Amino acid sequence: MDATAWQIIVAILAIIVSIIMYLVSGRTTKTLVGIILIIILCIAGVYIVGDISSQQTSSIPPTPTVPLLSAPTPADTLPSETNDSVSPSTAMSRSTPTPAPTSANTLTGSSGSNPTSIHTSTPTPAPTQPPEKSTTELSFGETVSGAITATTNSNTYRVVLTQAGRLTLTLPYVANGVAYLHIKWSDSNGAQIRHDSQGFSASYSRYSQYVDLEAGTYYIEIAKFNSHTGVYELSVAFVEF
Repeated sequence: MDATAWQIIVAILAIIVSIIMYLVSGRTTKTLVGIILIIILCIAGVYIVGDISSQQTSSIPPTPTVPLLSAPTPADTLPSETNDSVSPSTAMSRSTPTPAPTSANTLTGSSGSNPTSIHTSTPTPAPTQPPEKSTTELSFGETVSGAITATTNSNTYRVVLTQAGRLTLTLPYVANGVAYLHIKWSDSNGAQIRHDSQGFSASYSRYSQYVDLEAGTYYIEIAKFNSHTGVYELSVAFVEF
């Protein structure tokens, strides 16, 4: 038995003893004993009621405390799921790479609402080279003969200079039938250096001109002027600087 049970037994015995004393005592004593009995009953009642209340209170399980949940910080938040229902136009804009710029011509057309592009590459033209010439090599101090005919419109001669100097071209003889000739000087790249349209007659049938040149290969062309034909002679002389 616990202490509470013994306390209740003692209180009951005190009440019983008080009642017996009340019954066997005289009138005056009864009054005193009755007062004591009432006091004892009140004390015992208050003690018993208080003890029962404390037992009931202790028998009630404590209310569990629920911890407060703090709001997650931005670092703890989970990334939102990507919406898989993407419109076709958005998917195309995401997956279609931007084409790199190309040096090409673009032909753009349309088929319904979808434009189409056709890229055609433009080849880079190769650098132009002077045409191959059927030439006659000239040596200094040598005189050669040529002819302009109905089927031969020009003759080309080549001179190679190993160093810079003055090149002189002379036509010492031109037949009477050749009234005019084109005499063209050019370098190995085809760039024109000098161009003379020379007239000849029975009293003047000679041409002589010079050009100061750097070392290199040069060409002299004797070409037809209108329909004039005939024979001629030419020579070259060179004086280095």
